Amino acid sequence: MMWDRKSHVVLVLLVAANFLGCGEPAYTPKKTKLKMWEPFRWEYGKRAGDAIVRRTLKQGYRGVTRWYDDTPRDRLTKTCTPENFEKFPNDAGIAFVLSHGNKGFFGAVEFGGSSADETAARRWKNKLTDKANVRVWKPAENHKLWLVGVFGPWFTRNWQPTFNDNRAIVVVLSCYSNASSRNGRVTDAVGGRTRFGYNKLCYPGTRSARDMDVLFGNMNGELPEERQGLLRKAGFAIKGPFETEGFKLRGSKWTTLCPSVENKPKDHVKPVGPGAGRSGPGFVEFDTHCDTSVDLEELLVCETKGGWKISDRHWDGDTIVRFWYSTDCIAEDDKAKMIVRWEHLKAEGGGGQNLDGGEEIAECEYLPDKEGVAPNKDNFVWKFSL
Repeated sequence: MMWDRKSHVVLVLLVAANFLGCGEPAYTPKKTKLKMWEPFRWEYGKRAGDAIVRRTLKQGYRGVTRWYDDTPRDRLTKTCTPENFEKFPNDAGIAFVLSHGNKGFFGAVEFGGSSADETAARRWKNKLTDKANVRVWKPAENHKLWLVGVFGPWFTRNWQPTFNDNRAIVVVLSCYSNASSRNGRVTDAVGGRTRFGYNKLCYPGTRSARDMDVLFGNMNGELPEERQGLLRKAGFAIKGPFETEGFKLRGSKWTTLCPSVENKPKDHVKPVGPGAGRSGPGFVEFDTHCDTSVDLEELLVCETKGGWKISDRHWDGDTIVRFWYSTDCIAEDDKAKMIVRWEHLKAEGGGGQNLDGGEEIAECEYLPDKEGVAPNKDNFVWKFSL
């Protein structure tokens, strides 16, 4: 029987049975740079951002830019300048904002509470090219300090087009960043393929750092420890468990940090195990859209002690590589060892994220126990035999 790809496209998530379907093939961000806006580092520290860096560096994300203010209640904003705020989305594959906020806005920067601080805050605002939907005031909940608050429509005009083009993953760690308001949701306004934020109050510091560690630990396959590699897609990773109630996803559920073989590989590589026969069609399916310009003879190779051969490697779409296998050997214990080489598989879109393969398997085994667990510098290997 021929394998029917359509029958595998939509599966049901059965949490009670501890089974995860595959869902749709995912896309990765088009960029591999991390950008972080942390105007309240002096208050909340840098642990949440550090957690993201630690988890994503293992998936091929490089070039971390962190703009921050670590001095409280003064007229200095360190690297949180108006110029940097406007160009924040540029080259960002993953973007992270840590700030105070409420429904429909978050604080770009904060100053002290004096009249001189107000002047400095207004000067900061006036250096923006687009000043509409930006307000300088003292929110009652913000300790009577001067805040430069930026509202949804500004982000729609200035951030959203670039984040959308980059297919970015954007996290807005501020209170009510995912709550609806007359200015819309901040998580919708900022743009990006997949966005994360809070419907309620959040607690920047230890709890939010744990949330970031869990989210990106799920997406890089290291978490949860009892189901490693199964929550790589954003729609599964958002299952948590998180420290803070109301942490939610907006946008596409089908985003990964890098490609891997689809969950439950026994259903997504063929043939596998004994009983392959002397010839037939085979395939390997990936969970993420891939760059089809790569050299397939370098990507997919067969190691054998006998006469196994593979030929006619070709893409079926951009998530499946098909091939033909054959052998003229008579040794029934000879196994074909199929290797997808990590450095030769790249995500579609220009980011070039490589394959996150699986554990090395023993001579007597046919499949790895788990796959898609960071770092993304390991091959995917499976075997079949007569």
